Amino acid sequence: MNSLILALVFNVLGYHVGSAASTPLSASTQHIFHSPSLDSAAHNTWSLPPPTNSTANHIFSSVDSLLKHWHNTIYRNGHAFVVGTVPSGTVLYHGRSAEIPPYTPEWLAFDFEHSFVFSTWGQTAWMVTYVVDTPLKIGYYDGNSAAKLPNGSMDVQDLLIWGVAEANNTWREWERIVDMCEWGEPLGLHGFVRMEVSFELMLCDFSKNVRIISHSELVPSNLTMPRRPPRNDSEESDHFGLETGYHLPSMGERQLDGPGKRPMPPPGPFPPDKREPPVGWRGTLRNSESVRIEAFRAGSWHNLFAESRVHLDLTRYVTLFDPKYSSLFSTRTNQTRMTMRGGGASVADIAQFRADVEYALTRPDNISTSGVNWQDLARVIVERFGDRLDYLNYTLNLIDTTMDERIIAARVRTQVLALLAPYLLTSALPFNTSYPDIDISWAKPIHEKCSQTLIPDYPDSSFLPNELVLRNSFLGVTTEICRVVTLIWTGALDIEAQDKSVVIQKLHKWRMYTNDLLDWLGWAHLIRCKPACKDDAFCYVPTWSVQRDLSDMTPRCMHRDDPWDTLPLDL
Repeated sequence: MNSLILALVFNVLGYHVGSAASTPLSASTQHIFHSPSLDSAAHNTWSLPPPTNSTANHIFSSVDSLLKHWHNTIYRNGHAFVVGTVPSGTVLYHGRSAEIPPYTPEWLAFDFEHSFVFSTWGQTAWMVTYVVDTPLKIGYYDGNSAAKLPNGSMDVQDLLIWGVAEANNTWREWERIVDMCEWGEPLGLHGFVRMEVSFELMLCDFSKNVRIISHSELVPSNLTMPRRPPRNDSEESDHFGLETGYHLPSMGERQLDGPGKRPMPPPGPFPPDKREPPVGWRGTLRNSESVRIEAFRAGSWHNLFAESRVHLDLTRYVTLFDPKYSSLFSTRTNQTRMTMRGGGASVADIAQFRADVEYALTRPDNISTSGVNWQDLARVIVERFGDRLDYLNYTLNLIDTTMDERIIAARVRTQVLALLAPYLLTSALPFNTSYPDIDISWAKPIHEKCSQTLIPDYPDSSFLPNELVLRNSFLGVTTEICRVVTLIWTGALDIEAQDKSVVIQKLHKWRMYTNDLLDWLGWAHLIRCKPACKDDAFCYVPTWSVQRDLSDMTPRCMHRDDPWDTLPLDL
């Protein structure tokens, strides 16, 4: 990949270069890249940071986070729709208090522990277990897209089915699943995958593709159904109470009530706060804390490794972070990734997004793609740079300790050498008479090689339009990582010969560089409990339906056996 392509990608992702003689793009290329012209001098701007409206980092992070529990818990406001399948042989669970299996659109869990929460609310606990006989074509919404929150977690699905994302629609779950299935049926969809406390499947038709393999009454727990749903859409109830009535009973038995038309609990008396155990049972029933926390822990099985029972096709990935949806640029001003949302898109951009999603669903299978596995490539990039950047940042923060600054600088130099080792060319060295961190033109080949090596160097015609968005975003991320590391290298090359005052000055500058880089990347796997939790604890961030207050997303350790009474846990 040459400097011309690199400069083009900078233009696409918002990298603005100085004016100079330019070579106009063809009309077709301008349409694909949403870019009017290419600056021929862009190759001299490698040391400039990306603009504030670049979305390369968010698109890359979204791809790396797909179907990962931890990542989508932290960044709960998803922006993407991805076409995928649930393969044959997958086992799914539907918990309910009624004995009759569902026969209308309903929710199923991939993990028993998640579904058991809903089976144990009533007088009896029934679990209907299904197996997929024929692969299910699904649409996946990234983020914590099953969280009933009014501030963006459901924006993408509401824009697709209703054309608008409004807070008073938050609790319209029954209407949401019905309308989603009606929208998806002519597009060939059998259901939709979202993440709640763990991953769930919204299945539209139980008469096709799946069959019951087990229908059992289970020993219940002491977890009872909440007494009532919230009085209004801004009020949240306690652990898992936000799901009141959604998973039972079936459509014909449901009642809708309130301005949000949310399902009410089934008619009849509420179950007792404390159940009588089944005949022959000895001892106490399982307590509600155990049921709740095991559902959360089942979700955490998918923290770092994506939910493997859903297979996504990244050539059919559509995201509102695509720069083509330009009306969202202004809505992101002064927002963090945690608070950005797609609901503020213009009417025109919403219509375009819906058209792009529908094309992704109906695009003929015989259209050739690049063949790149984008999720695997994201993982390669994260593995290569993630932990090293994190440790580099840790080392630079040692300047606040009593450690000698020269030792810290030597460690930084060694770490940067390791990061850049594949790209340190013998021809890329400064002139003997130059100051290597003032005239940095000598380091340009290092930056280019570092930025481009992992990115597929195929002709643009090899990529579908949405693959070009992915390619450009991935290149934007490696470009910024390598810019920062290469800039540090220009100052670290001769750091061993510098006065201590210069060393201290450079260390502070490098720390600022790495802090800003890690903030810009926002890689969720680097957001973790520090120090690590003990063996009897697990790392937790506030998770929807497990607790009310989601404002402080600082990871903390919670006790495995009694989490709610030990928050925070004294380590």
